[in-house]
Amino acid sequence: MSGEEYGRILEQLISLSARCREFLEISDESIRRLRTLREVVLQKVDRVISGVLRSLLADSEAAEIVKRAGLSRERAAKLLTYGYTLIFEGNYDEDHARKVFRIGLAHARVGVPQRLMVLTSGVFMRETLKLLGEVEGSAELLPALSSCMLWNLCLMLESYELARSMMLGILLTKGLSAAGAPISLE
Repeated sequence: MSGEEYGRILEQLISLSARCREFLEISDESIRRLRTLREVVLQKVDRVISGVLRSLLADSEAAEIVKRAGLSRERAAKLLTYGYTLIFEGNYDEDHARKVFRIGLAHARVGVPQRLMVLTSGVFMRETLKLLGEVEGSAELLPALSSCMLWNLCLMLESYELARSMMLGILLTKGLSAAGAPISLE
């Protein structure tokens, strides 16, 4: 990938990040409020990750992807914890967008279907809501939490679209189809 292509992708990512933040009404105040949950949630992060892993490993397709990627349960838990922590510690800025985008590209690289990413985000939400059900006063923070979780998911899914378009561009530039046969645009 050339520097020009990388710059274009980065511009798209930054623009999408800002649009998603506006669309989901993620303000600096909502991020500050979400951070008030950080300590409570991250103290019990193992419960959330355990629930997510339980759902993932119970699904044959997800379990096969974890196996194919060569991830141990411990390594998978560590990666899931990193992504989950970003929800509560990220600034929802350019740097945060890059980190989430890289997570999405890693998923695309090992062949995680987008459907599974959406389902996993749902499991993260379910497990977080279970946890927050025990925290007095957390109900008022649920809109900010859901918006921030969706922002992260949107950027991960967008990484798939950009990866696809980059791959298509490479294939067209080299005159190859996915099967290796020449492509004719005439």
